Amino acid sequence: MDHNIPEASVIIVSFNTRELLRKCLTSLKTATGKHKIEIIVVDNASKDQSAEMVKTDFPNVRLLHSKTNLGFAAANNWAFTVATGRYWILLNPDAEMQYDALDHAFRFMLDHPRAAMAGAKLTAPDGTTQPSARQFPSL
Repeated sequence: MDHNIPEASVIIVSFNTRELLRKCLTSLKTATGKHKIEIIVVDNASKDQSAEMVKTDFPNVRLLHSKTNLGFAAANNWAFTVATGRYWILLNPDAEMQYDALDHAFRFMLDHPRAAMAGAKLTAPDGTTQPSARQFPSL
């Protein structure tokens, strides 16, 4: 594995979520452990100074600042064009990553080389599990 390539690109699309985004980015500092990651924030024309906060408080985060609200899908697609990580992690700005969560995710992907994607267990602040996956509808 090339040690210059990040193991993951964490992509966060933000629209007027400055304080939630701050908590999310802070949580990533402890969740990465020994893993090299890049963090990409796409700011969707926020009016709450989110982009400025990222520039000032998280200078190592790659900020893509859109002058218009691209929406979630187009903003992620923009981030995909610059992401260099082996894996892509889509993270909502209201999420906080738990310590060693990425260790578990990377271990799973390495142990299951045929897996194309994985989803994380989501928990509420009180520890209860939140649903994060659904079946596709059928006829």
